[in-house]
Amino acid sequence: MANKMNKIVLTLVSAIFSIVVYCQTTEVSAKFNLGFERVENGKPTGWQANGGQNYKFSLDSTIVKNGKYAAAIEFMDGAPQFGMWGFILRENYEGKVITLSGYVKTENVEGYASLLMRIDPEIAFDQIKIAGTTEWKKYEISLRMNPKKTTNYALGAVLNGKGKIWVDDLKIFVDGKDIGELQSIELEALANQDNIDFDKGSNIRIEQLNTASIENLSALGLIWGFLKYYHPNIAKGYYNWDYELFKISPPILNAKNNVERDEIFVKWINDLGEFAEAKEEITHNFETKIKPDLDWIKNGGFSNELSSLLLNVKSANRTGQNYYVRYQLGGIPDFKNETEYTLAILELIGRIHDTHANILGDNQILTHYLGKQYAPVELTFIENKPVVTGFYDKKKGEDTGLKTGDVLTKINKVSVTEMVMNALKYTPASNYPTQLRDMATKLLRTNDSVIHVEFIRNSKIQRKVIKTYTDKEIDIPIRYLVTDTCFKMLNKEIAYINNGSLKRSYLPKIWEEIRNTKGLIIDDRNYPSDYPIYDLCNYLMPDATPFVKFSVGNIETPGLFSLGNARNTGKKNEDSYKGKVIILVNEQTQSSAELHAMAYSVHPNALIVGSTTAGADGDMSVFSLPGGISTAISGIGIYYPDGRETQRIGIVPDVEIRPTIQGVKEGRDEVVEKAIEIINKH
Repeated sequence: MANKMNKIVLTLVSAIFSIVVYCQTTEVSAKFNLGFERVENGKPTGWQANGGQNYKFSLDSTIVKNGKYAAAIEFMDGAPQFGMWGFILRENYEGKVITLSGYVKTENVEGYASLLMRIDPEIAFDQIKIAGTTEWKKYEISLRMNPKKTTNYALGAVLNGKGKIWVDDLKIFVDGKDIGELQSIELEALANQDNIDFDKGSNIRIEQLNTASIENLSALGLIWGFLKYYHPNIAKGYYNWDYELFKISPPILNAKNNVERDEIFVKWINDLGEFAEAKEEITHNFETKIKPDLDWIKNGGFSNELSSLLLNVKSANRTGQNYYVRYQLGGIPDFKNETEYTLAILELIGRIHDTHANILGDNQILTHYLGKQYAPVELTFIENKPVVTGFYDKKKGEDTGLKTGDVLTKINKVSVTEMVMNALKYTPASNYPTQLRDMATKLLRTNDSVIHVEFIRNSKIQRKVIKTYTDKEIDIPIRYLVTDTCFKMLNKEIAYINNGSLKRSYLPKIWEEIRNTKGLIIDDRNYPSDYPIYDLCNYLMPDATPFVKFSVGNIETPGLFSLGNARNTGKKNEDSYKGKVIILVNEQTQSSAELHAMAYSVHPNALIVGSTTAGADGDMSVFSLPGGISTAISGIGIYYPDGRETQRIGIVPDVEIRPTIQGVKEGRDEVVEKAIEIINKH
């Protein structure tokens, strides 16, 4: 039985590692996050948790070997399976031996814990198995390399069975040298090309566009984008495709006619090298959501020679690997090698209407544009007006002279209405309420030491000059992250759960107080700090119930997106929750929080109450734009089981209610009050 389980685990690990992709860097080893120090949404950046639902994946700040965090896997209850923290290194290196070293600590492990590494495709594999209770100990795995055949290096920590494992301070060496000091083969191939003239820009200047040049640019956009994902030699990373665009643009723009233009295209494509055609037409046995539209190849007015050449590329033998885009576990695209501006890019990002899409990180140009100084005042758009709803610092907030419920009308003598209209194009989001949400945190930023505000209080216009502070002088919280107590009884019959601070491990205890109540309010106006979606639904639902479908892309047929089968939440449960379930949502409900709302809402007595959510469900795919700008998109499509979309739409409430300015002044939560009213009528 043990050998059978080992084979199952290794098979699952192999399957997971074969499709999971992460973002990497070649600067220093720490940047690979092998020490688990960089964290996003409560998870170590670049790492993926996989395995059974009976395992808890966490970052431990108490038990560590080095730095702030160690990664932990803990068996909770039920049938033992396995849990794994996994990482894929896609860069390839010249060398003979690759070594993974790291520290592991175990507690009451029944079965085994292991540190493992594999070279794909099926070149080498090894793991070190550990059982029982052990203190921090350094382990090493060394494998013989074959760089010419390697696609990636997979590593991870596994708990197979019961107990708990901690892993920390991992390092990777090639022939004894830290990979942070080495240049990857893939990146070196691009770096050594003879098109370094474009390192500082395209050098392209377009003084005037006529009808012919616009048509030529349109054709170039179609063909350049098509080749990027369809041509096998580009997929292998042989070309810096952005630089190739810069090279080909001038002759295409200057072509005298379509015949000359198409001849330039034909020579360009032929110069990319030969490739093998697929032996058979690729077919797919799944429901298609989006099919690639390539009719323009035949109907675009191109020469027969160019159309024929493009059709040959369409029929090329593609391996399922592409230098510019790969798919992670669950079909989430990773744009790892999209290459190297700010307000124009921000406006462009905004046009895709995706709340996940923005300029990420500490962009200094954007920081200076918005302002490095902050007023210590929390604003929220209530009734479409910026209202004071709190202060980042109590003392500094009182010093401003503003009060909760004050409505701002002008900032630095500019009307708020005008500021909102000007800022809309620079505020990417899926819908207007979410644009206002994000705008509220930026209105009171400046590069000055003070900011002038005009506001209405008790129907009277007042003015004040407010002192501003740097982000080091005041603590500006992330509003959708909450630390409130996750559970309380509002009265003897109504229970309240804050989904943003709820931990899976709390549920068995608090459920004893919830199970016989008349109603349960789940406050989802936040972002979950854990992932209680399945655990809570196991208590709520009378049976396994479909709640979501995902769409995923396909490397072999670029542009094809298919819908997977509906996924269930809950399980057969005769002791399921019989009361009313009210899920509270608003514009703070985003991404994972939206998925949680979808799951909870399939309870037979559930209602969603509040206002439309952020409309950015699904995982983020991060990539880079020219100029060192980091951005992202929603990487997968999220749909209801009947095919209805959530992206850009959000989770639409069954009962719509929003806070009022009067309610803010009185310190009331009118959304919770509505939920209580509904439960009492039930």
